Amino acid sequence: MQRLPLPSTTGGGTAGEIALLESVDFGGVRATLVAPDGTVFFDSDVDAATLENHAGRPETASAFQTGDGESDRDSGRWVT
Repeated sequence: MQRLPLPSTTGGGTAGEIALLESVDFGGVRATLVAPDGTVFFDSDVDAATLENHAGRPETASAFQTGDGESDRDSGRWVT
């Protein structure tokens, strides 16, 4: 997995953290900031407010258990 250099955040989804993440060029990689309860604070591809709770996703559970979580799946979103 490629690690991107990111600014330091607390992960709490504060307005400052979200603004900071919005300024990052993720180089085409989708990045999502998720609270421990599954609430999505930030997504680099779509408005986080439109996303469902991520608590039940395997990559979310893995990230909170081990510090890493990833998933390859069809999100139903196509970019043309």
